[in-house]
Amino acid sequence: MEIDERTQQAMLYKDLESLLQRYYDEFDMSYESILGVLFRRLVVTVLDDISEENENDDEKFTEEDD
Repeated sequence: MEIDERTQQAMLYKDLESLLQRYYDEFDMSYESILGVLFRRLVVTVLDDISEENENDDEKFTEEDD
């Protein structure tokens, strides 16, 4: 049975909420520090995706396209 995207989003939200609380409780990290790490991961993910798209675009371009 396939789970729709809205349900998957809710599941991810719940898992992230639990994970964030765990790190806040078990480690000496502030919420700001945890959010900084998440933001860094977000930026890296976006940059990786952009890089992959550019590589795919470069592969499509040939000298014949001039």
